[in-house]
Amino acid sequence: MGADAGAVREVRPGDVEALAATMRAEDVAEVLASGGYSPREALEVSLSMSCEAWTWEVGGEVAAVFGIAELPRPSLLGSRVGGVWALTGAAVTRNRRAFVRASRRILRALLSRWDVLTNAVDARYTGAVRWLEALGAVVGPPQPMGVAGLDFRIFYVAQQGVKHV
Repeated sequence: MGADAGAVREVRPGDVEALAATMRAEDVAEVLASGGYSPREALEVSLSMSCEAWTWEVGGEVAAVFGIAELPRPSLLGSRVGGVWALTGAAVTRNRRAFVRASRRILRALLSRWDVLTNAVDARYTGAVRWLEALGAVVGPPQPMGVAGLDFRIFYVAQQGVKHV
C-alpha cells in the first residue's frame, strides 16, 4: 500500500484516457456487463450524465473517477436522490486503505447535499460489494440487469434521518 493519501480534484483533460488504460479488470467486466461499454466509453457516458464528478489521484496517478447524476425524485426517498458511480484503476489496488478513507470523506460530503445515493453493482464484483457495505450502503439481492442479463445488486445509502426503504 502506498503512503500517499491522495487528493480529490476536478476531472481534468486526460483523466479518462489515464484511467481507461489502468482500469481494474473487475470494473472492466462490470461496465461491459451493464452497458456493453469499453472502459473509455463507460467513463465518457458516466461523465456526460453527471452533474458533479471528480478524480481521486494518488502519487500523480489517476486512481479513480467518480460522480453523481441527479435522479427523478420519488417522494418516499427524500428531496435529492443521486445516482452515484465510481470506476477504479490499478492505483486503488495498491492504495486500498487510503481509498477507503477517501471514500468515507467523500461520502460524508455527498450526503451533506444529497438525501439518498443509489446505483447497482455487478454481483460478481465482491470487492466492490464489500467496499459499499463498509461505507454503510444497504446492498440488495442479486437480480438480472444490464445488456448481458447478469446479476447486479441495487444499493443505496441515505442521510441519517431519511427513512430507509
